[in-house]
Amino acid sequence: MQYTLKRSKRKSLSLSVTPELEVIVRAPLKASAKSIEAFVAGHTGWVEQTLAKMAQKTAPRHRFACENGDVVYLLGQQLVLEVRPGADVKVEQRRLVVGESGQLGHIEAFFRQKALDFLTERTREWAEKTGKAPTGVKITGAKTRWGSCSSRGSICYSWRLICLPEALIDSVVVHELCHLKLWEAGHSAAFYAEIARYLPDYNQRREQLRQFQWLLTL
Repeated sequence: MQYTLKRSKRKSLSLSVTPELEVIVRAPLKASAKSIEAFVAGHTGWVEQTLAKMAQKTAPRHRFACENGDVVYLLGQQLVLEVRPGADVKVEQRRLVVGESGQLGHIEAFFRQKALDFLTERTREWAEKTGKAPTGVKITGAKTRWGSCSSRGSICYSWRLICLPEALIDSVVVHELCHLKLWEAGHSAAFYAEIARYLPDYNQRREQLRQFQWLLTL
């Protein structure tokens, strides 16, 4: 996790997130680097949740009413909605063709199927690299997180994940597989070290992922 460290004559460690989404760690003058890293690692979940909530509040409001000219994302590419009476939902030359305006249910079904096909295959590919395969892959309507895993070994992805660029999708897939591999519900230094074995630039991808957090609210 990237953060700004500020030392002062204080007795304890603290964490805060600024309106600019900067993580600030305040520490005593004599606090060791090891103790600071352990403190940050123990609060990673809180920081990520706080950043996500603040990003949603500051993100521009996007309208999505399934009308001509609306913009949606598929694998990071912008698609402009085109209403074509009687047509099935399909992608055609950077356009998402829909049969009627306002058919959000049909579009969601289309994206869910795309997500299931793509994420099932992507998870299989990364499972071969990490040495840990899930017991199953499910697509959900989750609006607070991109992915999650269960103690039974299954992985759930929000169908909205299919909107993101492939590199960011991979960061979520590898994140969940590493949870299963270590079976660690939290986010310790060891957990992130395991992710870095497969994605050395994971921190940069995670920062980019936050820029798309507003998609979960649609």
